[in-house]
Amino acid sequence: AERVPKVEGKVIAERGAASNRPRVRIEGTFAPSASAKGEPVRFATDGTTASRIEDTPKKFMTGKAGDAVSPELNALLPPKYLVDTPFRQDQTISSISYVRSETVDGVECDVINVSYNPAAGMGMTYWFGKKDYLLRRLENTISLRQPGDPAPQKGKIIFSAKNLDAQPKIDSSTFTLTGPDGYARATFEPKPQVGATGLLAAGTPAPDWELKTLDGKPLSLKSLRGKVVILDFWASWCGPCKMAMPGLEKLHQRFKDKPVAIVGVNCREKSDPTEAAGRVVKDLGLNYTQVIGGDDVAKTYLVKGIPCFYVIDTEGKIVYATSGWQPQHDEMIAQFIEEILKTAGKQAAAAPAPKS
Repeated sequence: AERVPKVEGKVIAERGAASNRPRVRIEGTFAPSASAKGEPVRFATDGTTASRIEDTPKKFMTGKAGDAVSPELNALLPPKYLVDTPFRQDQTISSISYVRSETVDGVECDVINVSYNPAAGMGMTYWFGKKDYLLRRLENTISLRQPGDPAPQKGKIIFSAKNLDAQPKIDSSTFTLTGPDGYARATFEPKPQVGATGLLAAGTPAPDWELKTLDGKPLSLKSLRGKVVILDFWASWCGPCKMAMPGLEKLHQRFKDKPVAIVGVNCREKSDPTEAAGRVVKDLGLNYTQVIGGDDVAKTYLVKGIPCFYVIDTEGKIVYATSGWQPQHDEMIAQFIEEILKTAGKQAAAAPAPKS
């Protein structure tokens, strides 16, 4: 708990039509650990513009929603609330079981357990309200591996919600903030910032890089602009990394005729990276692109535990980032890909035709 941020607050959110971004207002506190002092959090976006109030130092920030970053957003509002098919999972689920009936903050709930890897104890437990079916609590058992760890370390990410209202009263001012007197004015800058997970935050530009593929050809992130890019940071000695790869290969086959690039970024090898990575690729029958020598890129992307995944949109901005592996990541990444492609298609259709 001492290494995990603690975020508390009130969230009002609805899916927005503007750039497929949600409309959100957050008021609460953010602390880097359970024992640290929390700092006030005030953030709002209407899907097009965003504003944020910071007290240390006193600053009122405004700008485009795509440039704004709220590390508290991912912690207080799970992505499951913002996709068309929430709680949809792939076929790698080992089992789904009804656990018990339990009261959470005065609301009677059904407790459902979803197991993905029983041997590793990995899975998710949901508390759904019996009457309104709303998610009241979520416990995600994860497996992370740091360099030098003899085995993955298990932990939990816990989300809990109180006083849920599926139809709140919302007016035009809900998703905007007014700058307090005495606060300096500033504009959001499109630069990498750290999210609640410790990785580069969603909404920020993905740093460019250039590495060599297994066959020695140069490849840069910039050269993939216009495609949805999935980055997978991995090493040949990492068991969970290799467990994740068959799912990525399935995604590669599923989207190979679309503007989608899945790139494995090999890093932290203890022996010759070409030989080590090549052996894994051959053994697992992988066809998606692999690049080697990614240690510096991993540092730039703030990668700590591996595997580590980034989803980058067609404009080069980070949409999603996570460390550790669970089977449901494949389907969640697939949903992000589909939503990005759908948004890009709408934007292309709405663009004016070139003059002849």
